[in-house]
Amino acid sequence: MNKKHGHWKRTKLLAEMDGKLDGRFAFVKALNLWKASVADAIGELTPQKEQVLNSIAKRKYLSEQIWSYILDPKGMGNPVNRRSKRLHPIVMEVVRIDESVEASLKLLGLERKAREVGFVDLVGEKIEEGKGGPE
Repeated sequence: MNKKHGHWKRTKLLAEMDGKLDGRFAFVKALNLWKASVADAIGELTPQKEQVLNSIAKRKYLSEQIWSYILDPKGMGNPVNRRSKRLHPIVMEVVRIDESVEASLKLLGLERKAREVGFVDLVGEKIEEGKGGPE
C-alpha cells in the first residue's frame, strides 16, 4: 500500500482557500486561537506583522499535519527508510518548515521567556514527584 503524505495537496488547498475560510472548520478555530495567543504575547499588531503571523499559522498547520502523518503507525509508520537507513525526505522538509516558523516568530519579536518559579512551587513539584514512587 503506497500512501502519500499529502503535503503538496494541503499546501495547494490552503493557497486556494486563502481568505475564504471561515471559523466553522476545526483547524481554522485552532489556528485562530493560536494566532490570538501569539498576538497577545507580541502586543500591538501592524498590518505587516499580521500578514507574517498569517503566513506562520499556515506553515504551522502544515507542519502539524505532516508530523501527525509521519508519527502515525497507519501513516508513514517509520520516519527512517529501511533500505538506505536515512530519514525520508518529507521528514527533512517538515523540519525546514519548523525552522522557518521559528525564524519568522523571531522576526515578529517573539522570544522564549523563562518562567519564574518560587520556592513553594519547587517544593510542591518535588512533593508531587515523591507521591507516585515506591514506598
